[in-house]
Amino acid sequence: MALIKCTECGKEISDKAVACVNCGCPVSEMKIESPKTNANVSMNMFSDLFGGNAQQPKAPVKTAPTITVPKEMPELKLIPGIIDQLLSKLGGLCLIAGLTFIVMFVADWLEMGMANFERISIAVLALAGSFLTSTLQGLMQFCRAKRFIKKNGYEDSIRNDTPALTNAINAFGLCASMPMVRYINKLNPSSGKILADAVKKGNKKRRKEKLASLPYLIVLALAYCLIPYYRWFFMFDEQTCLIVIHIVTFLVTGFYAFRKKASWSLVLVAMVMFAATLNVFYYDDVAYQALICGGVVFVAQMIGGIFNPKT
Repeated sequence: MALIKCTECGKEISDKAVACVNCGCPVSEMKIESPKTNANVSMNMFSDLFGGNAQQPKAPVKTAPTITVPKEMPELKLIPGIIDQLLSKLGGLCLIAGLTFIVMFVADWLEMGMANFERISIAVLALAGSFLTSTLQGLMQFCRAKRFIKKNGYEDSIRNDTPALTNAINAFGLCASMPMVRYINKLNPSSGKILADAVKKGNKKRRKEKLASLPYLIVLALAYCLIPYYRWFFMFDEQTCLIVIHIVTFLVTGFYAFRKKASWSLVLVAMVMFAATLNVFYYDDVAYQALICGGVVFVAQMIGGIFNPKT
């Protein structure tokens, strides 16, 4: 039991009483100071004593964790950059050489009535060389990306799905390959699945682009082989045959640029495929026709690209 002061008469009474025994004031109507009021009074006294505006202490504010700005993979240095470019160009040249010897094989078979398996062997070796160089280039890019991830300590970040996973994604953009998928999958299966889906979509898109140009290349190869072989049927002389071939080349490559996109590598491919038939169907003094063929493809690509609705 505690004693309290009556707010009417000031006498001390029990807090269990119903009313004051002196004046009869009900205890329920008395205003009793709470500890909170006393605390406020003490704080005001502290403020008055030191002449300042004292404030109650605030709860500590939780700050968000610092997110590291993702790093980007550095550019290749001089020697690795030169090797990367050489592998890329060598792969493209091997691919063009393979197509060239295939066209020469078809032309020899039509003109001489016999198959020259030496040419087809060279074509197979050239295509295999293109595959090997592209594989080696991809392996070098994978090793560089893996070294980048380990050097910056992103393996633990990938395991824990922390924001630093974005740093590794910069490496994925340069090396979206199945070796990288297997490497990331060991660290984090969920991230590996995301990367695997991205790689599959990218490979599917590239295959679709390559297959889109294949029918046009087949038409050009057939035109370069069949038109000069059957020119007697159309009663074409050599000059007329060359003019017809350039017209066909212009129409096919221009239509490709109109339907798909302008591909300047098509200039070199068409020129080399046509050059493969020069020594089989024509005289040696028309070798400059290969350069004319390249110019025709270049102009056709420009015109077709202008009228392409996508561009």
